[in-house]
Amino acid sequence: MSVKRGRALRQAAKSGIRIVIVVLKNYSHFVHWPCYSQRRMSKKSRPGKLEFGGRWTSIKLDALEGYLPAYTKIFTKNPAARHFSTMYVDAFAGTGRIAYLPDQQDRLFDERDEYVKGSAARALEVKPEFDRYIFIESNPSRYAALEELKSTYPDKSDRIEVRKEDANLFLKRWCAETDWKIWRAIVLLDPYAMDVPWSTIEALARTQGVDLWWLFPCGAFNRLLTRAAKPPQPWREALTRICGTGAWEERFYEVHTHAGLFGPMQIEQKLSNFTGINQFLRERLESIFVGVAKEPLYLVNSQNTPIFMLFFAASNPKGAATATRIANWIIAHGGN
Repeated sequence: MSVKRGRALRQAAKSGIRIVIVVLKNYSHFVHWPCYSQRRMSKKSRPGKLEFGGRWTSIKLDALEGYLPAYTKIFTKNPAARHFSTMYVDAFAGTGRIAYLPDQQDRLFDERDEYVKGSAARALEVKPEFDRYIFIESNPSRYAALEELKSTYPDKSDRIEVRKEDANLFLKRWCAETDWKIWRAIVLLDPYAMDVPWSTIEALARTQGVDLWWLFPCGAFNRLLTRAAKPPQPWREALTRICGTGAWEERFYEVHTHAGLFGPMQIEQKLSNFTGINQFLRERLESIFVGVAKEPLYLVNSQNTPIFMLFFAASNPKGAATATRIANWIIAHGGN
């Protein structure tokens, strides 16, 4: 135990604060994630302090940027796919760029751009280009930033649509109204929290025309899975809404019966870890999508603990095999 941590614990004890220390018996489960956060960064995703997010943000963006040109190339090079028009849809699009705050050492030795390009800006620069771009953002200031971003691409302005509304409501309507006989699309779901209900995922799968990249907040999800007993009712409802089923209760908890002073007692025990959450979510995706990447891209914090999983799923029966093969390669190479 570090000196600082020991001092903090002693101070807490003197203050009458109750401390519970949980020891992870199988620590290796939390170390060897296929997350690639320690890989050498490319120039566009160099380490540093971002306005929000962390190094995992750059890894996520690299993964998306790796997939987009491979996708559009299919619809320009493949004769069987040329008759389709392509669309990029960025739900929870943010501002389109992220302020970069260099460290002191960076200021001395490295002149960098003031901003890191976000998903919207990267999609707009992909070659071959998309036929249409939709950026959804309900926050007024972020929406205004997206409109400003649109103005910096005058050659594409007639193909860029910025929507200020709830992303889930828009996506469900868009899925139902789009003519999937002539359109194909990539959808990025990058919510600010656990804002995406399973009903939105189902709507995207039903199109049979969408390739989905879904940033799932596994860290927040795991925190809702309380250790001592099943979560309180509001949290249960939230977990069921996200998963689209109450089966998570049986999957992530088991009940043991023990002899008590006044008769048998039932004790609930949490079983889940990040591997179990991954397996459960992939099974859920596989139940509605034609193709799902073999593993998500794990994105971790500075303590190497997963905070997000970037899942890929393809809904088109004819294109799913190619799409998942490309996604599997990108994920296996850590987003590059």
